[in-house]
Amino acid sequence: MCSALRHVSRTAVKSNTTMKSFRLDCDLATALSRCAETRQLTETTLVSNILEEAIRFEPLVQNIGGLGLSKPVFTKILAQTNLDGLEIAAAECARENVPVIFHLLELEKTTASLDFFLKKILEGWGWFKADTKIKNGNYTAKIVHDYGLMWSIFLKSYMTDAFELVIKERPQFEVTDRTVILTVPEMHTLS
Repeated sequence: MCSALRHVSRTAVKSNTTMKSFRLDCDLATALSRCAETRQLTETTLVSNILEEAIRFEPLVQNIGGLGLSKPVFTKILAQTNLDGLEIAAAECARENVPVIFHLLELEKTTASLDFFLKKILEGWGWFKADTKIKNGNYTAKIVHDYGLMWSIFLKSYMTDAFELVIKERPQFEVTDRTVILTVPEMHTLS
């Protein structure tokens, strides 16, 4: 028995949790311990987070037969895209995907749920990094990525439709080649 299997988390048990036991390869168990320590998480929390992502969120992403693209290739493809077509495609993606995701995850139609959608789903898919906050009653999301202006335009169109579908409000936007800042007026931040 490797030493990593002898470690038992002594964290407080939540009332809505259950105990499960699994055998792990010793190298994987050691890597798990190091990863949890690096992220300043318990092993239980790290495993729970990874399993939640794999079970709840990954099935929402439709894989293209294992196709992987580098940033330069993806950016070149976007640069060749027709601007109007890109905006239409982004809006259609939002109209097709957002209602399904909200239904499957049982999310309410609120700004808080949109915040969860941005941070857990879209950021988790690698679309961007998001920093969100409520300031002066306005919800603001600063979205940062490395994919260029066309990706910012895609995100703006996608977010426009996502927010209109969920809270019936069109955000205000500031767009650059690496950032999209969206703001939702005060009256919708509390819903």
